Amino acid sequence: MAQFNIGDKVLLVDTNAHGVVIKVMPARRGRQLYTVNFPSGNQDVLEADLKADFDESDPFERCKSGIYGSYSEYSKRNTAFKIKNSNNSTISSLKASKTLFRAYQFKPLLKFLNSPNRRLLVADEVGLGKTIEAGHIMLELKARRELKNVLIVCPKSLQEKWKAELYEKFGLTFKIVDNAKDLIADLQAKTGTVRAIVNYEKVRMRKRATKDEQRGGEHRYTNLIDYLSENPQRFSLVLCDEAHKMRNRETQTYKGSEIIMSCADAALFLTATPIMISEENLYNLLHLLDNSRYFNPQIFMNRLKENRPFVEAITLLNHNVPLPTIMEGLLDADVQLTFSADGNEIYSRSRHISELYADDPIFQEIKELMEGEDTPKVRARLQYLLSTMSVMNTVFSRTRKREVTTDMSQAERKPHARKVVLNPEEQEEFNAVIENYTEDNSYTDYDGEEVLTQGGALGLVQRKRQVASSVWGYLNKETDLDRGIDAFESCPDAKVEELQRIIEAVFKSGTKKLVVFALFRRTLKYLHIRLKKAGYNALIIHGQVENRAEILTQFKKDKNTHILLSSEVGSEGLDMQFCNSMVNYDLPWNPMVVEQRIGRIDRFGQKAKVVNIYNLVVAGSIQEEIYMRLLERIGIFRGTIGDMEAILDAQVGNTAMTIQDVYNKMEKEFFTKELTREEKEQKIAEVARAIENEKENLQHLQEGLSNTLTNDAYFRDEINRILYNNAYVTDEELHNFITSAIRQRLTTCNMEEVEKGVMEFAVPISQPTILKNFLTQYCENTDESNISVNQFKRRIDEQQKFLLTFNQEKAYEDGTLNYLNIYHPMIQACLNYFIENDDETRTSFSYALQADELLHEGDKYFMGLYQLTTSRMVQNVKKTTAELQPVLFNLQTGEVESNEAVVDRIYRRSQVEGNERNASNDDAQAEVIEDMRYDFADYISGEKKRRIDEANRQVESDRKRNEQQTKEYYTSRIANHESNIRTWEGLLEFGLDEKEHRNRQGAIRLAKANIAQLQRERDERLSLINEDPQLSIEDKLLSLNLITII
Repeated sequence: MAQFNIGDKVLLVDTNAHGVVIKVMPARRGRQLYTVNFPSGNQDVLEADLKADFDESDPFERCKSGIYGSYSEYSKRNTAFKIKNSNNSTISSLKASKTLFRAYQFKPLLKFLNSPNRRLLVADEVGLGKTIEAGHIMLELKARRELKNVLIVCPKSLQEKWKAELYEKFGLTFKIVDNAKDLIADLQAKTGTVRAIVNYEKVRMRKRATKDEQRGGEHRYTNLIDYLSENPQRFSLVLCDEAHKMRNRETQTYKGSEIIMSCADAALFLTATPIMISEENLYNLLHLLDNSRYFNPQIFMNRLKENRPFVEAITLLNHNVPLPTIMEGLLDADVQLTFSADGNEIYSRSRHISELYADDPIFQEIKELMEGEDTPKVRARLQYLLSTMSVMNTVFSRTRKREVTTDMSQAERKPHARKVVLNPEEQEEFNAVIENYTEDNSYTDYDGEEVLTQGGALGLVQRKRQVASSVWGYLNKETDLDRGIDAFESCPDAKVEELQRIIEAVFKSGTKKLVVFALFRRTLKYLHIRLKKAGYNALIIHGQVENRAEILTQFKKDKNTHILLSSEVGSEGLDMQFCNSMVNYDLPWNPMVVEQRIGRIDRFGQKAKVVNIYNLVVAGSIQEEIYMRLLERIGIFRGTIGDMEAILDAQVGNTAMTIQDVYNKMEKEFFTKELTREEKEQKIAEVARAIENEKENLQHLQEGLSNTLTNDAYFRDEINRILYNNAYVTDEELHNFITSAIRQRLTTCNMEEVEKGVMEFAVPISQPTILKNFLTQYCENTDESNISVNQFKRRIDEQQKFLLTFNQEKAYEDGTLNYLNIYHPMIQACLNYFIENDDETRTSFSYALQADELLHEGDKYFMGLYQLTTSRMVQNVKKTTAELQPVLFNLQTGEVESNEAVVDRIYRRSQVEGNERNASNDDAQAEVIEDMRYDFADYISGEKKRRIDEANRQVESDRKRNEQQTKEYYTSRIANHESNIRTWEGLLEFGLDEKEHRNRQGAIRLAKANIAQLQRERDERLSLINEDPQLSIEDKLLSLNLITII
């Protein structure tokens, strides 16, 4: 059958001369001849020497001409698109970190991406992985080429944790900045890759500048806030952990944070305790996060009251309560709106939800749906609509443990207190150390009493901790311990002997892995020597050990390594849930550190029913008298007790002291003063009571918070949809990506599977540098990329073969494997190679899918994959979001497929399950493809209109709610001033003395000025609220795919 018809435009293959077919000759001996009119005249040309004259970048024209790429080409192009991704339908980072996959940990990312100005407060309960959630957000920004300068603000105690976890789990390198000058210098260099971690002290606004700064000069800045105030810098992301530390608007920390936030393109606040004492704290955080939306606390409080009925409706919806029942409760809900001035209530009104939202377009749709048929599709739509009614929907994310119990460790904590009686020789040395120190750091006062110096008192506390941890460990020189020498090896050690009994008991139960925690490096090194002598193979990690992940992997996998000796800093960011027993060789004073130790094994993935916690306590010591009794009383060994950071940060009574201050004071007194047993008991009880009260207070406040603010079931469903549709870069796609690069460019290299999920990559002996040269040529020449490339090159240096994995769980389990996620230099080099060498006009593909219960053998479809980009104005800044929209054309019916299940199935399976199939001329006629072009255009036009209508209705709904509350607030304030003016004017008619008369007139003038100011503020706010968002949507066809069901 002839490929061309009379009138078809063609090109001569050799010269690209344009012509038109004017005659089709009969086919003879398998050859087809045409007469073609060229500018130079008519010419007979064989079909093999002609090609269609059309726009090769137009996918419809390519299909009409029978030009299709293979499935491997489609897969490669699709994977490249996902890796480069900047649309909200695909989450490139979904399985790209060395973490255990937990769907709920991606809810903040979805909210962040859907937020109009990318500002989010994450208030998950303790232990759910807020650090990991933040890491996912950073990885996604990195995938979208949007992660440049990043600033993390956190308590000093958490800086190492952030640095370690971001590097170990996400491959992100951050620097802890102790001197603000260093960070200022990095910002002045304008590299755009500043990744800094600072503590809250660095963001405090100072009340006055130093003399050097007042003199000026290029290097005069020593304070970060002063520098940013005069030299605004942009941060891609500002992240504040334990954000409740900024809750008080009167502090210098809050004022400094306002400067920081003005420099942030995006912001993330993390806290398990967004409200402490009152909801005003929550407002203060939100005002700091987004001061244009949350500009008035009274309006905010009223919006929260309006919020509650909708959150309750979502909860009922998720419990499958009948729609009429949900609707009845929603319509009957009353909201009490109040405004006050100078502490006095000036306006109060109770209104039905149905009255408040009478003209709200979203609320009207909710009513219509609840009055109609109850179907899963209707409930899904209701879930989405109810969530959009929330004032907190786009800025607040909260997950509670009870919502994700299947993901959590459900192990029971079982404490074992092991009392140790020191040997006489140990006790003698212990006493001698303390006595010598006391003599060296004391003086005789006026009364003849021996008194410790101020520095000596602090040093005594630390000295007692060290020697109580290990007498012989303390007395050994650290340089000797580093060489494996224990100068006191012949001396018996009661604590080590008890530790050995614990080890034997644990190992006898079947578990051959044990983690031993100690505060001091010297103790760890000493224990390593003693345990080795006893026949136990142990490993050490502490703050000065760099290859911690490799050591942890060895401990986990090596059957001959049984014990891990660890400090707090050494274990930061590492997961040890493959162990079910741990030993506190010494007990930290701070209960938060104890909780962090236990949390290393009592966490995600702990499969044991019981977690054993052994506590070694020296008889008669401060540890026995205080630590154990206090820690046991507050229940820390038997279960997590909530946000310990927030609890310790709470104020005690009406004093300015926090529980942490009282705790520290008590420790100092116990170590440096002679207190009676009754005095000790009283102080222990005081601190325990304060902790228990604050714990109960926080639980009460946060339960109310959760019921009022949000229910995020819609976002959980969105994550499941992304998983179902393979809307992320899967293991198989990355495997195929590397395979394509080997086939096209790295032809002498080889990759084969050596065990499930683990590949061996081999470089030929004849070309040992082929892979390194490939990375050098095709990886981006940026500081961040170069660091990553050089790290990988060093890792595989002089290796002809190395092991790698594309699987997240494999990488998590074995830190020695090279983990090839979308950010790895090998993947990035392949991406850039394909972009540079592949033909971008190849936008049509043909492949096959296996038949299933929904897709029938022999059926054929065209799938057009469109990208819809929505633009809107937010605070005079243009914001864009993009989403993928598959459109399916059924060649059997000649129409766009309306069955959403079929569309989703084909789109999902096309990601990873395609089979090669060559298209034939019989698959689709040109007329059908042209009809399809019109049908697709019609469908996309309708989809764009639907999306704009939906967005406009949401904008209008939100606008009406904000406008109503704003008007009521300012009207009540103005009315209050007007009432006062009328009262004072009435008083002027009576005989007042001259002074009182002047005072009243002054008050009237001030009230009128206040009214004018309020009117100006009202008009400005209403102008912002009514700002035209200028919504628009553009579409682009990314690919057109002929799919045959086989």
